[in-house]
Amino acid sequence: MMNKKQNFIFTYLLMNTIMCVCMALTALLVNVGFLTLPMFAVTLLEALVICNLCTLVLRIPTLSFKGAMALSKGRPGSPAFTVWNGLFNATLNTICMNTFMTLINVGFTPAFFPAWLHGFPALELVAIIVSFAVAPIAMKLAMSAGADKPV
Repeated sequence: MMNKKQNFIFTYLLMNTIMCVCMALTALLVNVGFLTLPMFAVTLLEALVICNLCTLVLRIPTLSFKGAMALSKGRPGSPAFTVWNGLFNATLNTICMNTFMTLINVGFTPAFFPAWLHGFPALELVAIIVSFAVAPIAMKLAMSAGADKPV
């Protein structure tokens, strides 16, 4: 049986993996216009590394949780909490993923900011949809373990 910390790590790894698959597909379709298995594999690997490192280093789940708690008046599991947590998680992940993926693929050149802006709306939309589809399941998993906040 997993303890609270292991449960949250598993939950956010699951969320990040699903988000990375969807965002890698979207990024390739928006930026390249087509999809091949080798391109997808490389992009997915980059996305997984970036998303999970950002989650661990920047503590995105904790930031999302704190923001959602503040805006939902301290009621984890409430509909308001779920909405805010999903929005914060999606936006923070999109900013990190889009920034680092654009740096990898375009570099820090004059084309960086236009490329970053080009990909952001589609990636944000996908991240929000994934967050709202996966966040309630993830929170139920976490709450069922008796956890009330990310570690």
